[in-house]
Amino acid sequence: MHSLHLQEGCAHVFRSAHRFPGLKGKDHCIIVQNQQTIYALIRNLLERECNLARLLAEKRLTILEPDNNARRMAERIGAAIQFGVANEAPCVRVLGSPGWGDPGWPIEEDLIKLEGTFTSSIAELPCVVMCKYDLRIVSDRIVKTAGAGAHEWEIRAGVVRKNPKNPHRV
Repeated sequence: MHSLHLQEGCAHVFRSAHRFPGLKGKDHCIIVQNQQTIYALIRNLLERECNLARLLAEKRLTILEPDNNARRMAERIGAAIQFGVANEAPCVRVLGSPGWGDPGWPIEEDLIKLEGTFTSSIAELPCVVMCKYDLRIVSDRIVKTAGAGAHEWEIRAGVVRKNPKNPHRV
């Protein structure tokens, strides 16, 4: 499942980390780091009593740095997903907040293409990818092409729904 979470602001963007209950179970979690949101996310996980040191030691938590090369970034995310699957995680959960225009991230066109590849590439895997978009920062074009155009599900104003604009929709 490839889902899009649309909100304004990043101070509260990761309060929804409770949607990752598998961190207290046997799931594998991958965080694709964004400098603007990583600290809020880590703080939120700690507040929810997630033992990050244990998760890292057990290799059930992977924190990935962005890469300005979209192909390499996709390969690293794919390798981390395959690692979780190979280690029999019931579910691999990927959480990211794309750094549109940030240093170290792919250029906009490459990042749009990267978002577009995930829905089909994870379709048969026990995997949930949640992408957080801060509506104060991203352009309408990005929301339409990389957001609505690439994600099969969306979360907006706390409501989860099938994305009616997704081309992967069946």
